[in-house]
Amino acid sequence: MIFSRSLSTTTALLGLLFISATPEIASASASTAPAVQNSLLYRSIESAMGESGSLLNFAARVTLEKDEAEVLLFQAITATEMNTQAFHCHAEVSSTGEFEGSHCHDEGMGRPSAHQLGAPVLKQESILASLTSALSVYDARIAKLETISQLKFWQHGDELTVKLTGGTPEVENFFMCHMHGSSFDCHRSRRAGPNEPKE
Repeated sequence: MIFSRSLSTTTALLGLLFISATPEIASASASTAPAVQNSLLYRSIESAMGESGSLLNFAARVTLEKDEAEVLLFQAITATEMNTQAFHCHAEVSSTGEFEGSHCHDEGMGRPSAHQLGAPVLKQESILASLTSALSVYDARIAKLETISQLKFWQHGDELTVKLTGGTPEVENFFMCHMHGSSFDCHRSRRAGPNEPKE
């Protein structure tokens, strides 16, 4: 346990040193945040979470096709049980053709199933900040947001894994998100975090 914590701390410090030594990467990520937050992908997750009326959303799967998104939220019911809630979302476009947001329709609840979360559910603001961070890095360093066909994120302990499927050719990219100082930040990972909820 002590080794694990010191390794984690060392990794976090190396990440901070890398970003501070390469300010163009940090500024590229920061400059893409507004575009990320105005994307169909981000706005569909934000809208579905708002429509769900639940503060216990700890994971989601989003599938994109043109100007529509299918969002499946995973919600904690108890410490050992979860449920799912499905939404169909579509882009709202102005008369001049500009994207104005996403509107989601509740398509119903699934059946409760077993799932061990292992920590209190993260606040929605922390989840959205993590998604902004992961999507900004993806857009700045891997491929354009428009190439993403699916996103899945889930909480494990007090961390979040974000899995993005996209690019040409299409590949999966993983990000691990956790607190760095007072904010959530994400870095690329070779593999997904544990405890991925099953649909």
